[in-house]
Amino acid sequence: MKNQNKGDKISVDIITPDNIKPVSSVGDATQNMFCIYKNKKHAVGSVVQDTDGTEMVCTEDGSWKNSK
Repeated sequence: MKNQNKGDKISVDIITPDNIKPVSSVGDATQNMFCIYKNKKHAVGSVVQDTDGTEMVCTEDGSWKNSK
């Protein structure tokens, strides 16, 4: 999924129920793939960690996949 808003910066993030921690900056959303989580853009490689220990990873096709 490509974003139409120029200048939106995205980064690889570690997302927990309490926090979003940026790991590394990727660039802008017009040229890089991203996934949406809670109405925010996260770069490919971002990880959502749930309280039960499950994790989902943002993939190149713009979807979240279970990491295990």
